[in-house]
Amino acid sequence: MKRFVFWAAALAYASTAFASAPVPDCLDKAGQRIANPNNEQVLAWKRTTQNSYLDRGYIRGTLEGVYGSNPSHLHLDVFIGQKGQASQANDIEVIYNVEFGQPPLHPQPGVEVIACGDYITSNEASGYYPASPLDAILHWVHKSMNDQHEDGFLMIDGILYGQQDAPPRRNFHDAGRAAQ
Repeated sequence: MKRFVFWAAALAYASTAFASAPVPDCLDKAGQRIANPNNEQVLAWKRTTQNSYLDRGYIRGTLEGVYGSNPSHLHLDVFIGQKGQASQANDIEVIYNVEFGQPPLHPQPGVEVIACGDYITSNEASGYYPASPLDAILHWVHKSMNDQHEDGFLMIDGILYGQQDAPPRRNFHDAGRAAQ
């Protein structure tokens, strides 16, 4: 009987160790909870707003692929439209800063992606930043290190990323003084 109890407990622990993480709250710009993914609203912003339009997005979709070769950021193509609407008009570029925790570098297409962060219409270059190949991005999908952004998150296939602190960044002016 003791062996049965031990194995039952071990199996119960193993099943919770690999279970999906709970989805954190996604907050809008006013700090209010967004109750459910707003895929339709995000796609409407993508179609109707000017370049550099900024709001908060909370999406749930399917990974189409990974692109880009930037070692500090992971660029995901996420389909958030309705089934049967195969078109890049229904895709969003999710940009994740790997300093907040290393996600899989090559997640498999078809897995579920849930993300919360800053939505930006990006159909033209804006200052230093080129246009998104998908005309819209969701970024800051990680813990916020300042009061200018709400926290965000990224879940890939039920695993939560972006909740650890990034290493401190060196201030450009401080680095210049240290060199003197």
